[in-house]
Amino acid sequence: MKTPLRTEDRTLAAKLRSYDVVSAAIRTHGGQAADVLNGDQTTPEGEPAKDYRPIFTDLGDRLDVAQEGMLEANSTHLGQLARVSELRTRRDEIKEQLLAAFTPARHTLENLYGSTRGFTVVGVAGSTLRDPRGLIKQVRDTVDFLEDPKVELNRTVEEVDVDLPAVATRLSKGADQLELVVAAHAEADKDAETTRLAKNEAIEKYDRQFFYVGRATEGLFDLAGMHDLAERVRPSIRRPGRREDDKGDDKPEAATSEPAPSDDTESVSTDA
Repeated sequence: MKTPLRTEDRTLAAKLRSYDVVSAAIRTHGGQAADVLNGDQTTPEGEPAKDYRPIFTDLGDRLDVAQEGMLEANSTHLGQLARVSELRTRRDEIKEQLLAAFTPARHTLENLYGSTRGFTVVGVAGSTLRDPRGLIKQVRDTVDFLEDPKVELNRTVEEVDVDLPAVATRLSKGADQLELVVAAHAEADKDAETTRLAKNEAIEKYDRQFFYVGRATEGLFDLAGMHDLAERVRPSIRRPGRREDDKGDDKPEAATSEPAPSDDTESVSTDA
């Protein structure tokens, strides 16, 4: 599978800058060039004269369609990235809420029943994980132990009533919420890869159309003796989607600002 490219806004802006020049040249001067070419031709008797006006119209239309496809695909991808970002924020908020409930509950149970019995009470050994999926697993294991204790547990410890089912219910609801948003975020992230590929395919299609339309327009302007215009619309070979005469920003593209998938592997110590 082709590795998806990541295109900065300034790269698209440069392509659009070149598009504006070429499109304007076709729409504004194409008719004039067509008249010159129409007048220059020698048509054999009985054959209809060629009309170059539809050719310029077609070239302009092809460029417009490719440009619209590129912008639409880019807009769709940006919208998907916004959804990914929103779900990531929501996921992290719910994760922190679950940590805030699970960590003290685990501490309390381990302290009540004795630190040496921590695993047998809550079913979790080691540090509390910050990774959403890891945290969900730990909470689920604890809930399983609280709902169906693997060892006999006193419900009253040092005259304190311990409502294990209530603790289990509260933690289970938090895990359910986090699991839902983790799944939604993963699905949105997967969809973002699809929209990124579609965006880059649209950009590549635009670049091809820009090059061939530019080449054809350049040749027609040259044939009409409009050499200055031909030079203005000449496409660059080095810079896809750009004019050769475009003196804009030529700095290499920096790393993309698109949000990258997070890798939460931190853990929270449960030492008292």
